Formats: sequence, structure tokens, C-alpha cells
Amino acid sequence: MSAAFWALVGAFVGFALSFGLWYVTAKVLVAHLALPEQVTERVDKEGRYSYSFTISNTGQRDAIDITVTCTLHSTGWGSDRPGFTALITIPMRQNGQITVIRGQHALRRRLGMTRPLDRYAGRNVAVSFNLGDVSDFQKEKLKEQGDVLARLNENRVRLQELMELGQDSFLNIVVFANDRFSGSRNVFTDVALRAEDVTPG
Repeated sequence: MSAAFWALVGAFVGFALSFGLWYVTAKVLVAHLALPEQVTERVDKEGRYSYSFTISNTGQRDAIDITVTCTLHSTGWGSDRPGFTALITIPMRQNGQITVIRGQHALRRRLGMTRPLDRYAGRNVAVSFNLGDVSDFQKEKLKEQGDVLARLNENRVRLQELMELGQDSFLNIVVFANDRFSGSRNVFTDVALRAEDVTPG
């Protein structure tokens, strides 16, 4: 066979190996963050509500420098004019910042290898928020709902009740994070939850 044929075979094999290595490192051995399809509602003995959800890393690598944002989208919300869509930022505890969520590291675990990180970083992290932390600017839209505003400041308003103050309301949760190996920053998950997705805890 000619040298040109073997050169073509070599180029194909080289390409296949390069593609395989890229696919494994960029698509398989990566962090993968996921959210449940619901938010958990809890109420204390004094009637104050709090909400939480869990972020899970089902991928192989660690996710670091995680940022969680939570925004209520609602049309004609509070005193807004009909057709105007409000974006109400709901502040997260610890400003929505998480240092690290550990990956599965299946091979390392099978080999019995441990790291100091494994002792304090989990693969599932709970994130919480209180509706009373909504900004004063957004609360201004509730002046006509005086009872709601007073209870909101005391965390005595349910998320479903806030959603009912507008039309087509949903809670948008977005999670940004860096892959610890590559350093690339991605939007790992972006979900929209409605009133029926809030469950008692």
C-alpha cells in the first residue's frame, strides 16, 4: 500500500484519538449541577415562612465558585400596569454564594483515594431564602396591598401568595459555576417553577 494511504490512516486515527480525548474530558469527566423540580416551604411556630431547595452535583468533577440567583417573574404584579412584567429579585442566604460542591469522582472512590476536601464538601447543598429580604424598591409596588406588605416584612407571606399578585408568575432559579478542572464558567441549570411546584417540608 502507498505511503499516502498510510498517511491518511494515521491522520484519521490521530483525529479519532483527539476527538475521543476531548469528548471524555469536556463531556464525560465534568461537573454537572442539577436542581430538584420543586421548592420546599417551611413554617415555624410563629408563622414565619422560609424556602429552600437542594443543588446536587451528579458529575465527576468538583464545581467551584457557585452563584445562585432567584427571580420572581410576574405580569401586572402589585401596582404595576397590566402587561408589564416585573422581575423581583429574591436575595439568597449567603448572597447565593457556595464555595464548592464535590463531584462523584467514581474512579478515585473505587481506588480508596480521599482528599481533605472530601471531609467538608458535600455533593448536595441546600440553599434557602426568605421572602422578607425582597428589596424596598420592589416592596413599593405592594403599598396598595398594605396587609401583604406588613406580613411580607415579617416573613409571614407565602410564595404562592406573592405569585397570585400578578399573572403568569414563575420563579426562575439559575445556577452559575466554574468547573474546577478547566476553570470554565457555565450556566449549569436554569429552571422555572410555578406555585404548584412549592411543597411543604
